[in-house]
Amino acid sequence: MSIDDYRNAKAALEVVQDLESVAATYGYELTVLFTAAGVSARLERDGRRHLDIQPCRNIHLCRDHVMTYLAAQELNGDNR
Repeated sequence: MSIDDYRNAKAALEVVQDLESVAATYGYELTVLFTAAGVSARLERDGRRHLDIQPCRNIHLCRDHVMTYLAAQELNGDNR
């Protein structure tokens, strides 16, 4: 593993931790999966799936999708 790979992995984990924190403030549980196909995510609340994000090229695109969904929930008044 090169130093750049290490830095990229560390940065991705920091993004995931930040997203988990934000999702939790809205009452959601976030699951992020890193695969060869890309980065996917799922938001659940009370055992029900609310958002499934298909594999994105990178964690930043995945983060943007999650944050957009959460912002929309806030605009709709569906936050806890």
